[in-house]
Amino acid sequence: MPDCLRSWIAGFFGAGKSHFLKLAAALLENRPIQVNGHERRALEYAVARHNLDLPVERLSHEFHIRSVTVNLATAHGGGKQAQKTPLLYRLASEINRAWGFSAVPHIADLEREIQRAKKWEVSSRR
Repeated sequence: MPDCLRSWIAGFFGAGKSHFLKLAAALLENRPIQVNGHERRALEYAVARHNLDLPVERLSHEFHIRSVTVNLATAHGGGKQAQKTPLLYRLASEINRAWGFSAVPHIADLEREIQRAKKWEVSSRR
């Protein structure tokens, strides 16, 4: 797992956390979005639409941001197996999967070690 900043979004039920996170992830990753039938990059579109004074070129080309969204709703009310799976395990699984490694943390560790030894290159990274 690369060195990176992480965040935790908290709030009351129905406050818009999920909506905010989806929009923030699209902007930070500068994902392609559909605007009036045309594909645009989310950050570039938002900056132009709101007439913001931001260095879009630098933000979109120098910073490589990948967001990983983990549904923690399975911690309460999910199936019995989901409830027994530790929270940290679920988080690690989703982060590993986003980077193209196994969702099983100890297998992902082995894959990273093999990759560091230059014996394998991960080709499924997004």
